[in-house]
Amino acid sequence: MSTMARRLLKTILVAIEFPQESRQVGLARAARLAQRLNARLTLVHCAFDPYARPSHCTTADLARRIEDSLATRRAGLERLARPLRRRGLKIAVRALWDYPPFEGIVREAVA
Repeated sequence: MSTMARRLLKTILVAIEFPQESRQVGLARAARLAQRLNARLTLVHCAFDPYARPSHCTTADLARRIEDSLATRRAGLERLARPLRRRGLKIAVRALWDYPPFEGIVREAVA
């Protein structure tokens, strides 16, 4: 990789489809790259439940269900990040409520 690319690449965004799975081939590759470039990793998961809407529950219940769902996914991302942090990598995790997931990931990358 060129010197210019090494200077420009500060953060690598890694989309994690299933945070509960321990085998993450893409994450392992991104971690190796981040370590080589001294870059930060941001693990992102987009969640959405089409049945979670106000017509099925109160607004407060809906907000609690969404936050519970995101907390579970965030915990999965943190579990994946833990061993990489022990290796010295800088890692942020983001669990988002967004649909469709690929657009949520693009929005996160742009932000």
